[in-house]
Amino acid sequence: MASKDIIAGTWNANGNSGDLLISYSRKRIKGFYTYLSIGRKESRALIIEDSNRNGAYDKYDNILGMFSARTNFITTSLPTIASGRFNVNTVTGSFNLFYGSKKFGTGLFYSSSELF
Repeated sequence: MASKDIIAGTWNANGNSGDLLISYSRKRIKGFYTYLSIGRKESRALIIEDSNRNGAYDKYDNILGMFSARTNFITTSLPTIASGRFNVNTVTGSFNLFYGSKKFGTGLFYSSSELF
């Protein structure tokens, strides 16, 4: 894996509405996230591009990927409105989520070649 295969970006999320903004390489994706499961140790969520900006998943939206995060961290350490950074391997689509200096989650973009 060469360093050119890694792209860094930022994320902004609103825990009340589930709104999500992903920014990287002068691109911005507006969407939302929705939890599939919230377990004792780990929670899993889908990342969805909200193509028609209605805030709900429908036939116009694209599922970009999913992530898992430590439940304890997202319920006690993240504020309701939060922002952080991520880095993604453009070859594999795998990414890491950070809030401040803490890595709290990992994920996978399904079609990384189309996104990056």
